[in-house]
Amino acid sequence: VDGILLDCTDIRLAREAARYCRELGKTSVLDTGSLLKPGVEKLLKLVTCAVVPERFLRAATRSEGTGNLATVAHEYLMSNSLDSLIVTMGPAGGLVITKDLSMHYAGFEIETKDACGAGDSFRGGLLVAILEGWDIHSGVEFAAWVAAQQCAYPGNIGLPTRSKANSWLACRS
Repeated sequence: VDGILLDCTDIRLAREAARYCRELGKTSVLDTGSLLKPGVEKLLKLVTCAVVPERFLRAATRSEGTGNLATVAHEYLMSNSLDSLIVTMGPAGGLVITKDLSMHYAGFEIETKDACGAGDSFRGGLLVAILEGWDIHSGVEFAAWVAAQQCAYPGNIGLPTRSKANSWLACRS
């Protein structure tokens, strides 16, 4: 196992998987979901990267409607010893926060047919990029593209194949 994508469905199980990855020096990406659940704070201290919706971050930091989002996110990253924190804001893109970087990434303009699965597609695309050794900016851009592809079609038919992803990457070069 080179890396793992975790969610908060079973916090105890996710914590064990994250601890295992940490012991082996492997990547773990956590999808917190939108709601702040009991026990997620301990889990955050074990993962490499957390992907959190803005709503989650505001609830976790009690900063609803106050404070610069990038500043709030950086403080949250540091207090949880994360390597990176991705704050998602849907079609508006989001923020990438590391110890040394704070940047906005853009969403892709598409005609949304079905947003179901967009978050999971984003997180899966991000994990692929991280495991491929891409820098965080390229990884988040790829993840946003994967999520946009998922939204452009009804159901799960939008999720890009490796071939389609390679074609997109080739066009960017």
